[in-house]
Parts: sequence; C-alpha cells; structure tokens
Amino acid sequence: MFGVASNFWILLAAATIGIISPSGNEIGPFRAIEESTLSQLTPAEARADVFAWYNLTGTVGIALGMVVSGWLVSAAEMREQLSRSDAYRVVFFLYAAVGFTMLLMTLSLSDKCEVQDDESVSEEETPLLRGPGLNHLKKGSLLPRFGPDRRRLCVTLALLFGLDAFATSLATLSWTADYFKRKFSMPAGHLGSLFFAISILSTASILLAASLARRFGNVKTMVYSHLPSAFALAFLGIPDSRPLAITLLVIRASSQYMDAAPRSSFLAEVLRPEERTAVMGVINVVKTGVSSFGPIITGVFVERHLVWAVFLISGILKALYDFSILGAFLNYEPEGESKARGEGGVEETDEAVIEARG
Repeated sequence: MFGVASNFWILLAAATIGIISPSGNEIGPFRAIEESTLSQLTPAEARADVFAWYNLTGTVGIALGMVVSGWLVSAAEMREQLSRSDAYRVVFFLYAAVGFTMLLMTLSLSDKCEVQDDESVSEEETPLLRGPGLNHLKKGSLLPRFGPDRRRLCVTLALLFGLDAFATSLATLSWTADYFKRKFSMPAGHLGSLFFAISILSTASILLAASLARRFGNVKTMVYSHLPSAFALAFLGIPDSRPLAITLLVIRASSQYMDAAPRSSFLAEVLRPEERTAVMGVINVVKTGVSSFGPIITGVFVERHLVWAVFLISGILKALYDFSILGAFLNYEPEGESKARGEGGVEETDEAVIEARG
C-alpha cells in the first residue's frame, strides 16, 4: 500500500495491520513464533549460541537495510530525478518483495518446527508411571491453562520484561541522537559516524554474550552484562564534556544488547515447549504496549529541558529490572531439570513393576 497510496488514513491502516516497525526491530507476533521454533529445533546446550547468531544476523540486517534504503533513495532522486515521495515508494516496493520472499521461505518449512504431540510417542516408550501431563493447551484457546505456579511465573516474566521495555522506550536511539545534537552541537555527519560505530560495537558484543552464558549461566550473564549499560545510561545526561558523554555512550553500547541472546535462551529454558509461542507472544504484546508510553513521557521532559532526568530514570529502571531478574531467577530451577533427577527413579519403578508382573 505504501508504494501506491498517498492517503494518510490508508497508510496508517496499512502500517498498523502490516505491523511496520519504525525502528526496524521486530515488534509483531512473528518474533515469538521464530524464537519458539528455534527453541524447539535447538538442543538446550546450544541455544545461547544459536540465539546469539539469531540476534546478530537480525541486527546486521537492520544496518544493511538502513544503508541500502538511504543510498537507494539518494540514487532515485539524483539519477532518476524522482520526487522524495516517489523515491521512498521504491523502497517500499523492495520491502514488499523481501516480504514475499520471506513468505515463500516460511511456507517451505517442514512440520518438524511444530511441537510434537504426545501421541507421537509409541506405547512401548511410554512409562508405566506417568507424571503430570504437559498437554494443557486447549485447542482454540489463546493461552495455556496455567496452574498457579506457571501463572505466577508468566506474570513475573511479563512484568519484568515490560519494565525493561518501558525503560528502553524512554531513551530511544532517536532521542539520544537528538540530545547529542542539541547539547554538543554535533554536525549530522559526525553524529551519524558516532552512532554507526556504536552500532557495530553493540553487534560485536552479542557473540561475546554467548560465551559468557555458557560459562556463567543465562541469568548471571543477563544481569551482569546489562548492569554497566544501565549505569552508563543513568549518568549519560550529566556530563557537560562531550568526550565524557561519548565515553558513557560507548560503555552503554558495548553491553546494551549482551543480554538479548541469554534472555531468549532463558525463556526457552523456563517455558514448556507447548506454551512457548503463546507466552512469548503475550510478553511481546506487553513490551510493545508499555513501549508506546515512553516517547510521550520523554517528549514532556524534553519540552521542560529535563533530558538528563529521562536518562537517569531510564537507567534506574533498567538497574531495577536487572536486580529483580537476579533475585527472582538466580536459583530458579527449570521444570525439566527438576524432573530430570526423578526420571531415573521412574524408570527404576517401571522396571520393578515389570519384574513383579513377570
């Protein structure tokens, strides 16, 4: 629609229904499905690495999209003598072509991506003494039918990740760039080079997080790698010295996304296979919903020349999120691991029953 329509309301409807992200990040339901599918196909010990590459390729894709779109618009205006709006239409046609290609690739996926039903297990492989079933997702329902413990877990995850998303929305990349431009009178070229450099730094740090997660675990990596970024963000608006402010920005960028891969791996670890897609979808809805309020609040503070307060509040909220995650899940034992030790006992019991019958 963006390639052919000009009416504001039509474009607004197309952007809303099509879930077009202004930041280039995935904000729709697709990320939950992608992460759930990756979790289903990946062994637990390899998830940190897989999610690290998943986030890395996504970040690189966003960067390449920005570069290609910018040069494509410039070429359309200068060489083809197109108007600014017509030049952007070329980008949206390319966007549609990429989306159609993704559709074909998605349709080519096999049913191995789906959660395997209990019926797929043969009768010989079914233990005689079976634990509580996990098939609690009623067909046609939007959410699994949780017990009290599972409901408490999912609410806790949604609240904590929602808190982090809200803190992020207070100090977005666009507001941060605007702050440096206003306070330090940085030229657009220098500003673009600065944020390109920190984007590369952020991308490189994602792979380091996978190595740390294997050594220290997902929760500790999420918290300890994210705290420096939170503290740097909290103090970002205080220095009057441009070099010091840039130093804080670099510190923030170096660990800003290091928690992304461990967080995805952690979610896959604590959620049951049949509930991952639904719960991850709910968490993404919560994150998207609370993020919509951040720019509004930031705009009010900017009008009152209190940008430093926005950075401070955002950093404090992110630190609160980190400590809350640490307190809630440091000693948390996933359900699968807690039952793993009991499986041996179940097998022994099954053998004893067989011997008794024999």
